[in-house]
Amino acid sequence: MDEANRKRIIVGWAVALSLIAFLPIFLFQYPGLQDYPNHLARAYILQNLDDPTFKHYFSVDYSPVPNLGWDLFALSAGRFIPLEYVGKIFVVLSCVVTISGCFALNKAIVGRWTLAPLLIFPFVFNTGFNKGFLSFNFGIGVALWAAAWWASLDENRWRTQLLGATAFSTCLYLIHFYAWACYGIFVLGWSFRKENLGIWNLNSIMRLLARLTRDGLQALPPALLALLWLTHTRSERTSSVETFRSFQPPYSRISDLDRLIDLGTPFINDVLLVLACIAFFLAIYFSRFRYRPGATIAIILCVLLFFALPSKIEETNFVSWRIMLAGLFFLVASLDSSRESDIKPFPSFAIMIALITASISILHIQQWIVARDEQTTLFRVLELVPEGSSIFFVRDGTTDKDLGTRAAGLYHIGAFAVLQRHAIPQSLFTFAGQQPLRYKRFELQNAPERSNTFLSDLPPTFIKAGLDFQSHVDKFNYVIVHDDRLLDGKEPLTGKIIEGLSTVSTIGAFRLYRTSNANAASKFSKLP
Repeated sequence: MDEANRKRIIVGWAVALSLIAFLPIFLFQYPGLQDYPNHLARAYILQNLDDPTFKHYFSVDYSPVPNLGWDLFALSAGRFIPLEYVGKIFVVLSCVVTISGCFALNKAIVGRWTLAPLLIFPFVFNTGFNKGFLSFNFGIGVALWAAAWWASLDENRWRTQLLGATAFSTCLYLIHFYAWACYGIFVLGWSFRKENLGIWNLNSIMRLLARLTRDGLQALPPALLALLWLTHTRSERTSSVETFRSFQPPYSRISDLDRLIDLGTPFINDVLLVLACIAFFLAIYFSRFRYRPGATIAIILCVLLFFALPSKIEETNFVSWRIMLAGLFFLVASLDSSRESDIKPFPSFAIMIALITASISILHIQQWIVARDEQTTLFRVLELVPEGSSIFFVRDGTTDKDLGTRAAGLYHIGAFAVLQRHAIPQSLFTFAGQQPLRYKRFELQNAPERSNTFLSDLPPTFIKAGLDFQSHVDKFNYVIVHDDRLLDGKEPLTGKIIEGLSTVSTIGAFRLYRTSNANAASKFSKLP
């Protein structure tokens, strides 16, 4: 088979799978991703900082925060396109960059275009996608392209290689720190590829150290940016009380593997993961795929870090899992077919991948319908709230796990108050080191677990911090409680936990309360 026909088959499969995978994103006004409403709300505020309400409540941290991928894109594209479409474009773009980056890295490692990167499609819909980690999702795709650049050039072009890599490295740091770290792992592993690890002598060690020093020069600009950022933020007060936490023994990390494909339900995740492994087997057995060893050290490092790193560092969750995801992408990009000239138009593994991807899309549609219906009901409730109000949005009668199984897009649904009514919810992402936005009000910026929206979790955290939960709630104009028990006509437990509230309306599973404070904004203090 000639090269033109090979490319047509590869492109045809990639386009077909992309259409199947991305269809749900275009069917819904707001994709049902967990953090998506929160990110949209933050972008809307950054676009409209001259608004009197936003100007009163928010400031911007202009330090080089290593998590700006979504914010920079939203501020740039938002000048020309409505934010609703900017968000969906960014979600699709992140997936496209990741998939195409895997193809590019595969070409750099193998030396030709192959069907192997089709195996990546189900894994694009991982925990990062389901939870709406927008900047990381985009960053991991850029990291694959950066790795492809690094792997594609010969040693005799090291100046060009290093110049382009430095640009990639700097951009990756600004897009997302852990995407930059994943790229760094690849570069470190790639530097070992020309050394015979079984034969060590002084000359080989000196060559390796020289290569590592030279290759590490691309990290200098990010290091300077990080120094500026740390210098700027070292005195900033945050609600983070631990630097490293949630460390798990290595054997318990095995359960995190089902996050490589994440639909919110562990059983469904496991089934899809098993099917994806079957597709791997079909690719190896029938299509005779084989492994090319260029990224071996990088893959091993990813596996070791997956077991060694804590799962949470500062306010960033699933740290070790993110590294493992990169290792999986490096593995897929290292596969090649032993059939040098022949390629089947309909290989069995590609058909299997198409079926898995279609199943994921169907499940996304089912979950996102639930999120859309609840959004519609919430918008009706928000019509009763005056513009510019402050809102304490909480959820009762359910747990984090149950909500993720039902529809992850409901988690931060309260953030839509920003887009609908220019209202100020308490749970926006304003974490130092992660977002450029800050609450000016001291109680808002430093509230315990401020992005947590589960009512049962909040009073204990306030007590632990020596604060009064009731007085904190009373500083808001309104309280919205999302409780499915209202649909059954049952009285929720809210009244026993939050006292002194006047019921305004109950619509669907939402109840709107008015606090006793007529001018809540005046009771929030500014940061010292």
